[in-house]
Amino acid sequence: MKPENSQQTTLQPTQQPEQPTLQPTLQPTNQLNSVKLKDAFEFDLSLKSRTLRVSSLRSYKSHINRFNAWINKEYKELKLISDIQKKHVVEFLNHLVKTTSLRNRNNYRASLSSFYTTLEDNEMVSYNFIKNIKVQKTQATRNKTYTKIQKDTIFV
Repeated sequence: MKPENSQQTTLQPTQQPEQPTLQPTLQPTNQLNSVKLKDAFEFDLSLKSRTLRVSSLRSYKSHINRFNAWINKEYKELKLISDIQKKHVVEFLNHLVKTTSLRNRNNYRASLSSFYTTLEDNEMVSYNFIKNIKVQKTQATRNKTYTKIQKDTIFV
């Protein structure tokens, strides 16, 4: 049955709630080639700043900023996130091994993989190629434990 008054009712659009002030400034885009390096780094850090603990964020920022500085120094011509290739990241990680340690290299690899996963999830890159860079096997060195007598003998 039709109601006597057959005017159609129009639905009013609901108002969107106010967005928080700490929202990432860069919106995901389907144009993969248009995201600048600087914008990608800022976007990722704005998201990570809400999810990581303070100490983890400090380390993560340091890793991302060091990679960014290295790219700007070694490959000034790379301006877009899509310009960075696996060979650039591998070269950076090899540079770290020469100057620090394998464990440090693996930590940087993990941070960069997290960075690229965020970009992939937000359609800024098509693929996280860092997942295919192998983690290097490290060997923990154990510090020697001394008995009380040995300590007393050493620190006389």
